[in-house]
Amino acid sequence: MLSRSLLTDPVLGKTLSSLTYSYLVYFYNRCKYVTSPTQTALNLLTDHGLHVPSGVISNGIDLSYYAQRPAEPEVVRRLGLPEDRPLIIHVNRLSDEKRIDVLLDAMARMHTPAHLALISSGPAEAALRAQVERLQIQDRVSFLGFVRDSDLLSLRHSAQLFVIPSEADLQSLAMMEAMACGLPIVAANAYALPELVHHQQNGFLFQPGNSEEMAFQMDLILQDKNLQASMGAESLNIVAAHDRNKVLDQWERLYLQLAREFAELHKVRQPVHAL
Repeated sequence: MLSRSLLTDPVLGKTLSSLTYSYLVYFYNRCKYVTSPTQTALNLLTDHGLHVPSGVISNGIDLSYYAQRPAEPEVVRRLGLPEDRPLIIHVNRLSDEKRIDVLLDAMARMHTPAHLALISSGPAEAALRAQVERLQIQDRVSFLGFVRDSDLLSLRHSAQLFVIPSEADLQSLAMMEAMACGLPIVAANAYALPELVHHQQNGFLFQPGNSEEMAFQMDLILQDKNLQASMGAESLNIVAAHDRNKVLDQWERLYLQLAREFAELHKVRQPVHAL
């Protein structure tokens, strides 16, 4: 039996009790092989007693889809976003563990007249809207809620920067998709985010919760087009390893390996019939 670790859920990965981990690891240790999408997620399991063979196989994305460049200005206008300033996007559930409060504080500290688009919804939305009003940055932040895929692709290609202050992500598909669109990243140095964000290469990592450092890094990227371009190109280089075809190849090799091992272990000798 092959098992895929369920710890990709950001809330579960951060808050599972020892008892729940014990149950999960008990199940996983009955499997032939266990995979997780990141080394960070796998380490959580081994730290709690996983001892069967295991490895990392990323979630895969269709890089060819994100390479498309649809018409962008019309989407930006239709969604009510300004066209005369840099666009920062954040695609993640609006909940406490995503630390969007840190991002809003950073927006208030920035010197660059950038605009932030929050793409999603969630239980923390009302509190975040109140924070925007308290910080008096209503003209710099848009709550877009659900955005259809074609428009989201346009926004990624219209943006100059993707940001993720979350302290609980064990693999961020939204960040991978932004990287596939050639965006530089500013991310919290937490959980699995540093596995994709290489500091000073395709973006910056800031101390979790430090809005001042985050604001400085966002300013640094948005004020330097050459830095934007070089970091965006490196994002493409890094995310190339997560192309879905490469990931499918990894799964196929693993299944074939396990099938061979199973066949060898359960090989039955054919009886020899007397002539």
